[in-house]
Amino acid sequence: MQHSSKVFSGDSKSLVTTGLHTYLCDAVDFCNTNTQTGDRCVISESYESLTGREEYFTIMSWIKQTENWT
Repeated sequence: MQHSSKVFSGDSKSLVTTGLHTYLCDAVDFCNTNTQTGDRCVISESYESLTGREEYFTIMSWIKQTENWT
Protein backbone atom coordinates (compact mmCIF):
# COMPACT_ATOMS: atom_id res chain seq x y z
CA MET A 1 0.00 0.00 0.00
CA GLN A 2 1.14 3.51 -0.76
CA HIS A 3 -0.33 6.95 -0.18
CA SER A 4 -1.26 9.24 -3.05
CA SER A 5 -1.31 12.96 -2.30
CA LYS A 6 -2.94 15.53 -4.56
CA VAL A 7 -2.89 19.30 -4.20
CA PHE A 8 -5.72 21.25 -5.85
CA SER A 9 -5.76 25.01 -6.41
CA GLY A 10 -8.01 27.26 -4.33
CA ASP A 11 -10.90 26.86 -6.77
CA SER A 12 -10.55 23.04 -6.35
CA LYS A 13 -10.82 22.58 -10.09
CA SER A 14 -7.20 22.40 -11.20
CA LEU A 15 -4.61 19.91 -10.01
CA VAL A 16 -1.40 21.62 -8.89
CA THR A 17 0.81 18.62 -8.08
CA THR A 18 0.72 14.97 -7.02
CA GLY A 19 2.97 12.65 -5.07
CA LEU A 20 3.23 8.96 -4.24
CA HIS A 21 4.57 8.03 -0.80
CA THR A 22 5.27 4.91 1.23
CA TYR A 23 4.55 6.55 4.57
CA LEU A 24 1.54 8.66 5.55
CA CYS A 25 3.78 11.22 7.30
CA ASP A 26 5.64 11.82 4.01
CA ALA A 27 2.33 12.43 2.21
CA VAL A 28 1.27 14.97 4.85
CA ASP A 29 4.65 16.72 4.64
CA PHE A 30 4.38 16.83 0.84
CA CYS A 31 0.97 18.50 1.09
CA ASN A 32 2.10 21.01 3.70
CA THR A 33 5.14 21.91 1.60
CA ASN A 34 3.30 22.27 -1.72
CA THR A 35 0.12 24.14 -0.71
CA GLN A 36 -0.63 27.81 -0.49
CA THR A 37 -3.45 29.48 1.42
CA GLY A 38 -6.80 28.24 0.08
CA ASP A 39 -5.40 25.14 -1.64
CA ARG A 40 -6.98 21.76 -0.88
CA CYS A 41 -4.97 18.59 -0.24
CA VAL A 42 -6.33 15.05 -0.51
CA ILE A 43 -4.46 11.93 0.66
CA SER A 44 -5.72 8.52 -0.48
CA GLU A 45 -4.67 4.90 -0.17
CA SER A 46 -3.47 3.52 -3.47
CA TYR A 47 -2.46 0.09 -4.75
CA GLU A 48 -0.75 -1.11 -7.90
CA SER A 49 -3.02 -3.58 -9.72
CA LEU A 50 -2.74 -5.44 -13.00
CA THR A 51 -4.52 -2.57 -14.76
CA GLY A 52 -2.48 0.23 -13.13
CA ARG A 53 -2.59 2.30 -9.97
CA GLU A 54 -5.95 2.42 -8.19
CA GLU A 55 -7.04 4.71 -5.37
CA TYR A 56 -9.45 3.15 -2.88
CA PHE A 57 -10.50 5.71 -0.30
CA THR A 58 -9.56 9.10 1.06
CA ILE A 59 -7.65 9.01 4.33
CA MET A 60 -7.76 12.75 4.94
CA SER A 61 -8.46 16.04 3.20
CA TRP A 62 -7.97 19.64 4.29
CA ILE A 63 -7.83 23.22 3.06
CA LYS A 64 -4.81 25.26 4.07
CA GLN A 65 -5.81 28.28 6.18
CA THR A 66 -3.80 31.43 6.81
CA GLU A 67 -1.39 31.29 9.72
CA ASN A 68 -1.67 34.08 12.28
CA TRP A 69 1.37 34.25 14.52
CA THR A 70 1.46 36.85 17.26
